[in-house]
Amino acid sequence: MTTVEGSTESENASPEAAEQPMSETAVEEPVSETVAQEPASETAVEEPAQEEAVEEPEPGTVEHPTHKWFAVHTYSGYEMKVKQTVEHRATLEGWRDMVTTVFIPTEMLIEIKSGKKRTVQRNLMPGYVLIQMEPSEDVFNLVKSIKGVSSFVGDGHSPAPLTQEEVTNLLNITGDKHEKPKPKGLYRKGDQVKVVEGPFVNFVGTIETVDEEKGKLSLMVSIFGRLTPVELDVLQVDSV
Repeated sequence: MTTVEGSTESENASPEAAEQPMSETAVEEPVSETVAQEPASETAVEEPAQEEAVEEPEPGTVEHPTHKWFAVHTYSGYEMKVKQTVEHRATLEGWRDMVTTVFIPTEMLIEIKSGKKRTVQRNLMPGYVLIQMEPSEDVFNLVKSIKGVSSFVGDGHSPAPLTQEEVTNLLNITGDKHEKPKPKGLYRKGDQVKVVEGPFVNFVGTIETVDEEKGKLSLMVSIFGRLTPVELDVLQVDSV
């Protein structure tokens, strides 16, 4: 009887002992799955790309049925300060919908200073800032109250809006913002330059023509003992 009882107890106990590890493993599996999923859910929540998509519109691209372009006369050297102050105060005082664009016509030029070539920005209309805005007394007074502003361009009594032709010509002066800088006064016919980039690198040539608008140079380069005309970008050469 003792043997039968002992074997019965052991038979009853062994299924429980066998089931115990299986139940522990079954509980752990979903926990490990949850932990593995957490970083993926956190990564999906972080999406800073939406802020980067907001870009400042190009001058002249924003149209408004009642807004017009005006030229503001400023004291010398105050152009950028006036631009920044108008934008800041318009935003601060809740008038940003009444001031569409504040614009200073500029162009990029390449110049040599102290023997080094550098790109500089030149103001095409010193003493003026262009503003696309609502032609209301409130906005006129806001702009005129800013330090550095002398007056609006007009007939002497009230600001006069610019014509569409004037606006188009002024905006076209600056060209595409991705346009290459112009080599204004950088090189002249007869100058010797060294090619620093491209298939003719390290060749020395003599400038035949200069196209400042396109930023191109035409050189006569000696290749295999013969003078050969080569057209290069101004950024591909350097002074000898």
